[in-house]
Amino acid sequence: MLKDKKQKETPYRMRINLKEQYEVLVWTIKFNCTKKELQKAVKRVGDAADKVEKFLTGRMSGSHS
Repeated sequence: MLKDKKQKETPYRMRINLKEQYEVLVWTIKFNCTKKELQKAVKRVGDAADKVEKFLTGRMSGSHS
């Protein structure tokens, strides 16, 4: 039961809410991206933080020259 309680306490860490300015700031710092890049990633893969991170990491690694 402890797992269920912990999951309920931390949904904001798993989801990205683009309507909250402070969350946008936190996520752009965490992912080292711009607000526009974060918005594009959320639009493309949804608001799950792990999917957004994978999307951004893949795009960044593919853009190195």
